[in-house]
Parts: sequence; C-alpha cells; structure tokens
Amino acid sequence: MTSLIGVMPLSLTAGPAATTAVAIPPVKEAAPVRLEPTLHLRLAHGNTSLPAGEVAFAGHDPSQDNFNFQGLEIGTNIHIGEYIAGFATVNIFKNDGEDFDSEFEEGFLKLQNLPGGFEIRGGRMLARFGDQNARHLHAWDFVNSNLANVRYLGEDGLAYEGGELTWLAPTPWTDALSIGFGSPVAHNHDHGDHDDHDDHGGGGHDHGEEAEMARLAQDVIAVRYQAQFGPNDFHRFRV
Repeated sequence: MTSLIGVMPLSLTAGPAATTAVAIPPVKEAAPVRLEPTLHLRLAHGNTSLPAGEVAFAGHDPSQDNFNFQGLEIGTNIHIGEYIAGFATVNIFKNDGEDFDSEFEEGFLKLQNLPGGFEIRGGRMLARFGDQNARHLHAWDFVNSNLANVRYLGEDGLAYEGGELTWLAPTPWTDALSIGFGSPVAHNHDHGDHDDHDDHGGGGHDHGEEAEMARLAQDVIAVRYQAQFGPNDFHRFRV
C-alpha cells in the first residue's frame, strides 16, 4: 500500500519588537494511490474412468487424473483518488502434462463517482453477462466451470476488449444497468483428448462449429440489468 502526498515546506520569521505574518500558500495534495495485490491458487485432485474430453469442457476444468494445477491468479486492484480505479490479473496454469502457460485475463481502468451515478470502464474485461461470466477461477462454486456458461459463451466465457457504461440507479437497493461493447478475446486451451474426431466417422465434423460450444467471433454488445436487495448480511436477493 502506497500513498503519494505533495508537501510544501513552510517558515515564519519574527522580529524582536513586532511579528511579521507570512502568506502561506495552500498545500496541494496529489491524489492518493492505493494498491491491493491479490494472489489465488487453485488446485484439484481426483480420478475418473471417463476420457478427459467428457469431463473437461472449460479451459481450466480438471482434465487429467490425480493432480491438476488449475491456476495461480496474480492480480491487483488500484485506486487513484476517488474517481479512478482499476484491476488487472494474470492466470498461470498447466494442462495435461504440458509446460506452464499464462494468460492475461483481465485489465481495465474505471472512472467512478461520476455525475448522475455513472461509471465508465475500458480495457480487457469479463463481460457482465449473467451471474457467472464475470467470476474468475478462484470464485467458482465447484471445481468445474458452470456448464451453461461454457455451452453458450465458450470454454472461457465471454471476455472482450472495449468499453462499458454503467448507470447506478438512485434506489434504496443496489440497482445497476450496464452496456458494454467490444471485440471478443480468443482463448486457446488444449485438453489433448479433443482430437479424436475421426473415431466418430464422417469427415468434416468440427466441434468448434457446434452451437453448444459456440465462440463469438464478431464484435459484441453485452447488456445486463441487476437489482440486489439485502435486508441484512445473511439474506440477500438478486435479480
């Protein structure tokens, strides 16, 4: 945690018979900078009699028997004054006995506390689409990714490089409308056992073109409205 504060030295002089006042200019403080580093390690261990291609659908799902190094997420939150914030994270992972690899998953800056309750984000972002897509690996509820999210948005969900505008409505509960636009980020994860297409017979069958494992290839617009009401810390309702 660091802070940058501008300080101007001041001095006063006084004579023996009278006191002389010196005009002191106001001290101008620079916007404080605060960093909040994050570190998350995700491991899994298990065995199955099924082929890896039948149990691992998402990019970071466990895909081999015994030990799986799903990911080491290294990131940081950054706050500059009350109007600028940001976040960045890199995931280091290992698949099917291959060498360690890494991926820049998310990195953006945000203008917040703007008039009218608006916020603006720009950079590489996980789209605010549904409830699961914006969750990183460490926030998964289970060892595997959400199946519906993988089937509709691809093996790593929907991430894009672009911008997003959010309006925080002035209501007694958390009420936000987000509209984002950008180009989808391509991911490349190989689970090894997905290359057995010829065993199923018939040429030209490409799983990458199936709707159930669709990948978005053109610019996207993501819209989400979310309302959250919580009478206390133990009872929260979200739409």
